Amino acid sequence: MSRKNVDENNGNASEMPKKCLNGDIPQGMPLAGLVSVIHRMYGIYVNSNKPSEELTAGQFPFIMRLSFEPGRTQDELAECFLIDKGTVARAVRKLEDNGIITRRQDPENRRKYHLYLTEKGRRIVPEIMALDRRWEEELLFGFSTEEKEHITGAFRIIAEKSHKYARSHDKEEISG
Repeated sequence: MSRKNVDENNGNASEMPKKCLNGDIPQGMPLAGLVSVIHRMYGIYVNSNKPSEELTAGQFPFIMRLSFEPGRTQDELAECFLIDKGTVARAVRKLEDNGIITRRQDPENRRKYHLYLTEKGRRIVPEIMALDRRWEEELLFGFSTEEKEHITGAFRIIAEKSHKYARSHDKEEISG
C-alpha cells in the first residue's frame, strides 16, 4: 500500500512527495510544524531505544517530573502538562502497575494521592537522561558550544512562552 496525500489544487490523491520520506523539511514550515516533527522523531527514537520494554515515550515526562518534584498529585501533573486528568490517570496506572511509581495517600485529604518514584523508577531516570543526552548530541552535532547554548536557551524561552500562551487561551482556565 503506498502513501497518499491530497493534492491541494484539485483534491485528487497523489503519491506522497519523496521529501516526506527522506527527512527533507519544506522551507516555510511554521514553527509548530517543526516542533511537531522534532517531537514525533524523538518519540520514534525513544521507543526504539528505551531503557525498558514496558515504558513509552509518553511516560517519560511523568517520570522526569516526579524525579525533580516528588510528591506531585495527578491533578498537579495534569495542570502542569495541560492534559486531561484521564490521560494522567492512565499513565500513572501503567507506571504504578510496572512498579515505577507509587501512590501515597495524603493524610489530610484521603481522596488525594501523592506520587513518588520507586527504586525501580529512580534507576530508570539516569537511563532516560542518557537517552536524551544522546538525542541532543546527535541533533546538535556540528554546532559550536555557543550555538548549542543559544539554541537550547531559545527553545526554553519558546517553551515557557507557549505554556503561558496556551494557559491564557485554555477554555477551562478562562471559564473556570
